[in-house]
Amino acid sequence: MIMRAVLKLSYLIVLLTVVSFQVSLNAQTIAEAREAFNAGVKANEEGNFTEAINQFNNCYDICEVLIENEEEGAQELLDNVQVALPSFYLSLASEQVKQSNLNQALENLHKAKELASYVDDNATIKKADRVIPQLHFKIGYSHFKIEEFDLCIKEMDKAIATNKNYAAAYYLKATAQKRNQDVEGFKATSLAGIKAAENSNDTKYKSKITDAALNYYLKKGVNQIEASKYDRALVNIETALEFNPNDATSLYYLLLAKYNMGKYDEALEVGNKALENETRGNEAKAKIYFTIAQVYTKKADKENACANYKKASFGQFKENAEYQMEHVLKCK
Repeated sequence: MIMRAVLKLSYLIVLLTVVSFQVSLNAQTIAEAREAFNAGVKANEEGNFTEAINQFNNCYDICEVLIENEEEGAQELLDNVQVALPSFYLSLASEQVKQSNLNQALENLHKAKELASYVDDNATIKKADRVIPQLHFKIGYSHFKIEEFDLCIKEMDKAIATNKNYAAAYYLKATAQKRNQDVEGFKATSLAGIKAAENSNDTKYKSKITDAALNYYLKKGVNQIEASKYDRALVNIETALEFNPNDATSLYYLLLAKYNMGKYDEALEVGNKALENETRGNEAKAKIYFTIAQVYTKKADKENACANYKKASFGQFKENAEYQMEHVLKCK
């Protein structure tokens, strides 16, 4: 009997608690909602954005109950809360960025976007979309500096998801992929980054991405020429030229690779294009003329070989070119 009495008492306490909670909730008034609203406005004016958000969310919760009870003025107050909250989250995120709390700032920027979408607040959405990629870039770069390349790449993907034309993010992602030895990923990201830079008129990063990719593949190609691996060299140099088809240095090494592979007609075509695009003076052109002369020598075309050795007779190539003309080909 005592046990049953205790159980009944416990049940009664729980029941009374539930009833009390419901009465208390229903007893909330429009005055309390307005008090919370005014407290939120004041906190916002004082720069206490966390408190402003808390008060406005409290006001929102009260208004929802009051609207169910058809309380006059509750819907208007709730609408005002919905309009103001996105900017509060935006302001809080801005403060967190200043304090270097970047991950928390990102959470609040996404919250600002979410709430802004309900009230067609496009200005707040645009502001958030401008900042979100920049924060992912900062976080990603911090990972890059300590060689956490996979984490860096993930952050760059998040940045690009918000701004598909954020060329700096493509550049850092490609660099991280290169450090990760992801050659295919590096190429794909670099090509996409150049397109993004063109879409956003970002000439700085277009140049940086182009130069990084071209130099990466060109270096690999040159090393392979020096190791007499001409087939592999050809692939890498042609890849370099995908990033700048008129790069005179790449064209010269392509000429050299084709010459060593015995592809003489193709070599001459590439050599002429290299000459057309070489703008660094006679000595830079001399090495191209010298290799073209070697190609003509292999083709047993003495006349053209001599003509090109003569043009190659400049700077560091002068002595060798004159030796070929005088002692090897015996040019007239």
